[in-house]
Amino acid sequence: MELWKQLSEFRATHEYKIPGDGFFLFTKIGGRHSYNLAKDSSDVDFGGVYVSATRHVAGLDGVVDTWEHTKGEKPDFDFHEVGHFCRLLLKGNPNKIENLFIDVHSDLCNSNVTGNYWIELVRNRRKLISREVLKQYLGYMNGQLERLRRSQ
Repeated sequence: MELWKQLSEFRATHEYKIPGDGFFLFTKIGGRHSYNLAKDSSDVDFGGVYVSATRHVAGLDGVVDTWEHTKGEKPDFDFHEVGHFCRLLLKGNPNKIENLFIDVHSDLCNSNVTGNYWIELVRNRRKLISREVLKQYLGYMNGQLERLRRSQ
């Protein structure tokens, strides 16, 4: 329950900082916590998808594709603008496809505004699975397992 409180507090304090005057669409608890592999010393990571305001998407300046913070003050976070996120999905990025399969450690935000689009993506998530995605994902998981072994 403590992790959900931290995620809720993160959203409340960072909502006004989202690039392009956007809002959170989907947030998740990431890192070791999302795989139930956390130790007492594990930090908390957050991630997800945000939507930029239409004036930024349609404007000349464009949008910030990725909003992240991985060094210094905690927590670490990694969010993608929904357009960029969808492009990564279409390329078969296994880390992004995984977001469509997370139920326990995620939260759909603004469901009354754009949540139906997210729900539709989740409904069609199996259509994004291919041999190439599986190959990439297994390579990623093997790398993570190796990293875990080295850290213990």
